[in-house]
Amino acid sequence: MTCFWDGVIKALQHKGLVSPKITTPHFITLLKQKVIKPNRVRWNNQSITHKQYLEYKEWISDYDIKKIGNGHLCSIWDPFLILISELFTLHIIHNYNGFTVNYTNTYNTNNNTIYFQSNSNHFWTHLK
Repeated sequence: MTCFWDGVIKALQHKGLVSPKITTPHFITLLKQKVIKPNRVRWNNQSITHKQYLEYKEWISDYDIKKIGNGHLCSIWDPFLILISELFTLHIIHNYNGFTVNYTNTYNTNNNTIYFQSNSNHFWTHLK
């Protein structure tokens, strides 16, 4: 079950930010290699704390690409969505079980936004 990754890659492809030919394992590998401190991202209008940064860094570092078929346990504070917002200078709006989560990139001056929705079983993108 790779719906998280399918949704993320589909949204980024729709915006022209990743190649249509990129594979999920390759994309995750690239993200894991580019873990940087998310200085430009605010989560629900709050800066990422140092403790959150350390957890984010560890979580991404420990992510096992070999287990992507088991699903991604997305939460309301998802380290990969934070990293994607940081790297691609995007705003991300994620409706998580009816709760709206905003990942705001403060350098995003053109309001480039991607939209996701998820519940306890599935994750998908809303292309706009």
